[in-house]
Amino acid sequence: MDSEYLKSTVGPALTAAMSALVVEQPGDSVEYLGTYLLSYVKSKEMEASKQEAEKRMAVLLEEANAASAAAEAEAAAAAAIQAEKDKEEEALTNELATSTDTASLYGKVLDLIKTVFPEEIVVPNVCRDPAIKCFGLPKLGSYVAVPVRYSSCLHENGIEDAPPPPEPVAAEDVDPEAAAAAAAEPVVEEPPPKFSPVNVTSEFIIGFDSVGQGREFTKEEKAFAKAWANKLAEASQAAELKLWNEDVVSMEASAAGEADVVAAIAAAKEAAAATAAASLGELGEDVSEDEKAYKEVESKATAAVEVVTAVKDSLFALAKSNVVPKSETVKALTGLVMIAGYEKGEYTDMLTNKVEWGMLKGLVGEGLIEKLAAIDIAAWAAEGALDGVKSAIEGLEEAGTPFSHIVPVVAVSGTAVSLVNAVAAKAEAYTVFEAKKEEARIAAEEAAAAAAAEGAE
Repeated sequence: MDSEYLKSTVGPALTAAMSALVVEQPGDSVEYLGTYLLSYVKSKEMEASKQEAEKRMAVLLEEANAASAAAEAEAAAAAAIQAEKDKEEEALTNELATSTDTASLYGKVLDLIKTVFPEEIVVPNVCRDPAIKCFGLPKLGSYVAVPVRYSSCLHENGIEDAPPPPEPVAAEDVDPEAAAAAAAEPVVEEPPPKFSPVNVTSEFIIGFDSVGQGREFTKEEKAFAKAWANKLAEASQAAELKLWNEDVVSMEASAAGEADVVAAIAAAKEAAAATAAASLGELGEDVSEDEKAYKEVESKATAAVEVVTAVKDSLFALAKSNVVPKSETVKALTGLVMIAGYEKGEYTDMLTNKVEWGMLKGLVGEGLIEKLAAIDIAAWAAEGALDGVKSAIEGLEEAGTPFSHIVPVVAVSGTAVSLVNAVAAKAEAYTVFEAKKEEARIAAEEAAAAAAAEGAE
């Protein structure tokens, strides 16, 4: 039995080793035989590992194909559900448009006007929910998110005229004793407010997790989270209202001083134009017409930067507003920071990819003025470089842009539009000028080569 076992296990290896020994005829047969057997074993192990890897790869490929098929089936099912939903919505739209029986439509449109917000989101085990993204090694635990909803007034349309004060109470409706007591006390009448906030619902969430603790949250802990969410909502609403009141006072002052800002801008433009004219007058007679044309456009861009610099305090004051300005003003400042060279991620929300006023206003400061004075015109002259900037200020007037209900138009934002337009014109002129310079250089080299060839003859 032992001999049969040896034949079945080591027989092939030993046979191959003995055959090689006969062919090679080494000096030390024992050492050669041992080395050969070790090499044989190693090669068989590598072959076995390769086969095992191929099997694993086949299994992974099969699983991937199955997952892909499942995803396609799920997508097809979702598309079918959406198509059915679209049909139902289309049918409802047609019925709403043609039906004369409003009572029959009441129940059908009720779901369209009712929004139900979840009170909380609870994930019992973060390791089992594909919607949860773990940074690092996933660990057992729970996740709870609760909403913080409050009335926000710092949005673009957050200011309106205050309603008229209530009518005074008729004399016959007043209690004589109360009237006498009121007359005895000094009366300090406060003027009624001119403006009132327009509230919209704003929300964010706060999340808690027990990752690494391997447990779910208790009812008491969830109640604690909701209580803090309510406190945050109250605090956020109160804080926004306080900022709103401060902005209203500031805007009323800005509206009263807008004429002074317009005069300062006009004076700055006049001074910058005089400086530009003097600079152009210093050009020598040997300067080409092409260079003169470019220098003229360049001087306008320089003058635009000087104007913005001269009225920078008004620009900075504009950016201090907590109430989001009208979209035109936001676009003007967006174009300004873009032409200065700020990256998109510095003023846009990473999730929505939209301009975020809180981020944008933080860039309007001395750093912006320094960047405007050092604009790399060659970079903006590259093909397509100006497309985004032009799109940002499209349709805006250089005279100014709407700002708020209190300040209909601010002129200082118009200087930003003027600067962007001037730099864009300079970049385009730079491209033309450099192309003509290159043409002149090539023509001069060709003329010199022709003259040299003619002299050689």
